[in-house]
Amino acid sequence: MKIVSEVLGGGRIEKMLNEPPSTSNKRERLQNSIALLKESKETMEQVMDGVVVSSD
Repeated sequence: MKIVSEVLGGGRIEKMLNEPPSTSNKRERLQNSIALLKESKETMEQVMDGVVVSSD
């Protein structure tokens, strides 16, 4: 019981679950990079489709 009260008491669990701002910033940058890569992929697919059609 003492261990449980120490772990659950004092807001330690909530404190452990909160992520530092640096982690949040890294996640946001990664999400932006993923979005840009997806957009680039779609653009390249359109370009390649145009190249294939033009070469026929």
